[in-house]
Order: sequence, then C-alpha cells, then structure tokens
Amino acid sequence: MPLIVGTRLGPYEIQSALGAGGMGEVYKARDTRLDRTIAIKVLAAHLAGDPAFRERFEREARVISQLDHPHICAFWLLELGRGILSRFTFDAAVASYPIWSPDGSRIVFQTNRQGNVDLYQKPANNAGSEEPLLANSQSKLPYDWSADGRFLLYRSIDPKSGYDLWALPMDGDRKPFPVTQTEFTERDGQFSPDGKWIAYQSDESGRFEIYVQPFPGPGTKTQVSANGGAQARWRGDGKELFYIALDERLMAVPIRMASDGKATDAGAPIPLFVTHVGGAVQGFFRPWYMVSSDGQRFLMSTITEEAASPITVLLNWKAKP
Repeated sequence: MPLIVGTRLGPYEIQSALGAGGMGEVYKARDTRLDRTIAIKVLAAHLAGDPAFRERFEREARVISQLDHPHICAFWLLELGRGILSRFTFDAAVASYPIWSPDGSRIVFQTNRQGNVDLYQKPANNAGSEEPLLANSQSKLPYDWSADGRFLLYRSIDPKSGYDLWALPMDGDRKPFPVTQTEFTERDGQFSPDGKWIAYQSDESGRFEIYVQPFPGPGTKTQVSANGGAQARWRGDGKELFYIALDERLMAVPIRMASDGKATDAGAPIPLFVTHVGGAVQGFFRPWYMVSSDGQRFLMSTITEEAASPITVLLNWKAKP
C-alpha cells in the first residue's frame, strides 16, 4: 500500500506521492535534519530482497544525484512536416505524461509545480499559458481522453484504496468521479472509441488481468485476458481489444457489445507476435505501443539486443622479450 502523507522513514517525512511503477514508488519528502526537499524511491516488496535489483536502484540513485539542470523535464513539440522543435513547458518543476485532446487543440499533463502532482493543460499551438486543470492532495496521472472530448480518464493514488481510476468532466462543474475504486490496483485505463466502455488492468486476481466495463456505468465488468495481461488498446471500431500477455506476446481479443450497452461478450485471446517491450507490466503507466485504427499496424517501443562482440583467442602466444 502507498505510504501515507505524514509518515516518517527515519528523518524523512513523506509529503506527497510523485509516481509509482512495477518496481517501486516515488515520494516527495522533507529531510527534517537538513530542512530540504528530497525524493524517496521505495522498492517494491517482492524486489526488496533481490540483491541485483537493490544494486540497480543504488546505481540509479548515484546517476540521478549527478543531474543538475532546472529544465531537464520540459516538454517540446516537434512539427514533423517542417522538422521544427519548440519548447512547450517552461516551469522548472517536473512535467510528464502528456496527452492530446481528440481535436488536437489542447495538451494535458501532470506536474508537481505546486507541491502535489496535479493536472495542467495548455493550448497545443503554444499560444496560451499553462493552467491548472485539477489540483488536490492526491497524485494524478492522465491516461486517456474520450473521443467526444467530454471526459478525461486519469489515475489517482488514495492512501486507503491505492491506485484507482477516475474521470474528470471537461465541461460544466468539472467534478471528478471514481470509475474503479477498490483495494486493488487499477491502472492504464483506455476509453473505447465510442466512449461507452473502458478497458484497464487490475491485480484483483493476484496478477494483472485486462477488464472491460461500461462507462460511466452501471454494468457488468468482464475479464478479457487469460493467464495475465497488461497495456490494453482498442481497435478503431471497438470490436477488438489488444493487450500484452505476461510472456510479452501481443494478444487480440474479439469484442462484442450487448445491445443494452451494459455487458460485453469477449472471445478467446489470439496471440499475434512477441513484442520485446521489456515486460508486460511496466513501471511507466502508459502502454508502450500504439495501434492503427484498422488494427493492422503497431508502433512499439522495444528493447533491441546488441549482437555480442566476437572473442578472439590466441593459442601458444608468447610475449616478446
């Protein structure tokens, strides 16, 4: 479970959650001895006893401690047609996980510039200012924007229920409401193309599986993965759902929606190919691939293995006197 604000780890007082992943959680904290703000990364329980992972985190901490640049986490926009790169965010605080509005006019992102991890938005043409969209005491991460532009789906960290999915109306009073809120971890939510369903992953069974449920509800939740799965993506017509199995194979599941809009009929998962994304359950809370609208092409961030350098062995070699 996430650490509660106010908890102390030795001299370090937890102030807010900054982010979390498959390997651990990151918190903003105050060093009470030196009266300075620091970041604390807590290793996941199942990895804490692994010497290799402990060494990896110590090495990561040493590298990060050497970084010293006020704008290292800024966003930039690249115009592909003209090859022009322009800066998008200018605050010295961390800015991450941007998503585009369906019409391409706005970009929403998370930032900790006010202390907590909040949601901000800015016109995509870079003409306006960055303005708060949702600010409260809980850490937030934007996942998806409904095709009609009415709702933003995001993840929130609650001290009691952990990782939950919430929806933020983008008009009216903009009062967020919970979509999934249980004692388990729900993450990586994605709207269906028509905005009437969401797909997400949950570990309620003891491992991550993919589920589909009506939005905003009520209705029946349906498990569509088998033997574990993560990183759900919809086909453009909503009749097929993709996900990555725990063995890194990309799976495709036929989806048929009930006429009353309250239930789904999922077919058997079909393996397509091995993805090489470095694991189905990622520390980064975003799918590591995109799907074309017809479901025939995939853009993936993959790990490439470098070919081993050849080893030359010299026999009966004698050094010159």
